[in-house]
Amino acid sequence: MVVSESYLHFEPRDWRLPRPQIGELVIPLLERATNQFLVEFREPKRAEVVVDEGSIRLRGLIRLTAMALIGYGGIRTGIDYAWRDGKAAAGWVNERVQERLAIPNTDVIARRRGSPAPAQLHRLFENVEFGALSREEAVRRAEKLFRDYGESEETIRVVMNRFTEEIYSAQPITDGPAPRRQTPLQEKQPQPLKTPMRRIRFFRDSTGHIRIVEET
Repeated sequence: MVVSESYLHFEPRDWRLPRPQIGELVIPLLERATNQFLVEFREPKRAEVVVDEGSIRLRGLIRLTAMALIGYGGIRTGIDYAWRDGKAAAGWVNERVQERLAIPNTDVIARRRGSPAPAQLHRLFENVEFGALSREEAVRRAEKLFRDYGESEETIRVVMNRFTEEIYSAQPITDGPAPRRQTPLQEKQPQPLKTPMRRIRFFRDSTGHIRIVEET
């Protein structure tokens, strides 16, 4: 699952760096972020860079098995730590990438940081506590999330046992601001592109080399 996602969208006005070198610069930054911000999660992590061309959209992803969420004993605690640390890592990566690629602020169109999977799981707990979502629906959505991220059947079995136990133990909250209501999980529909866009994906393979995969 993706625990950290940095996003930098910018205009390549004075861009001189060959595209293949993007991975060589950004992958080590993502790996440094995992060691600095996600050090408590001992499970193997994978850093990945996705670049959409045109105006440049650069995403830095840090992936981690869902089993890491139960390493703190309680899955809710693991979710909250991953959510906090994943966002911090993404913010740090955005700053370092902009610095290393010498992108002036005037060329930056958008900058975002997030922790996609932990954020969704956190909202499930929150909505159950505020009565905006049933426990049964929260369990269904959590399992779908893990399957969509490609977790193994054994991982899903172990993690969902813990998730189900804790979601059914969640105590209702009767005061305080209500969270945003959950909507049905669905894949985002891609927006039509005016011009063809090429996507390049970078990751480090099992031999330690950075691989480049071009997609259209």
